[in-house]
Amino acid sequence: MTSYCPNGHANADDARFCSTCGIGRDDEPAHLPTRYTPQPPARLGVIRPAGLLAAAGLTVGAFLPWAKFTAPFVGTIDVSGIDGGDGWFFVALGAVIGIAAYNEAKPALLLFGIAALGLTVFELVDISEKIAEIDGEMAFGSVGSGLALCGASSVLAIAACAFPKRTLR
Repeated sequence: MTSYCPNGHANADDARFCSTCGIGRDDEPAHLPTRYTPQPPARLGVIRPAGLLAAAGLTVGAFLPWAKFTAPFVGTIDVSGIDGGDGWFFVALGAVIGIAAYNEAKPALLLFGIAALGLTVFELVDISEKIAEIDGEMAFGSVGSGLALCGASSVLAIAACAFPKRTLR
């Protein structure tokens, strides 16, 4: 007759130890490897990449032209946010939004996104008034791409808050 060790190997009846694994007849079974069950991949969140993109957009937008003025004999002059000094506020907001996005801190991201959007609207109104003052007096002005990028980046930071945080399953 055949007896079996705790791990299930066949042995002779009088064997005190298993001939395959060496375990004693009365010992506890060895821990066998468990079956691998693949887990679904982690759900990637939108907050971090969208917030970091918004932070980069605010920072780059501060250095791009906010206004463009054209006059005869002078040519075209581009004025960036950094030239006027207010662009540094956007650089600072970009840094704070980037930190909030990296940490997925939705309240901070929303708060500073709204602040950046408010500052963008203020700057847009201010620049539009200055352009209206000089338009037609042999000079023409227009709003530049940098301010538009700051506005779009502010909206992106706010919109990122509408999505759930990433989760690991």
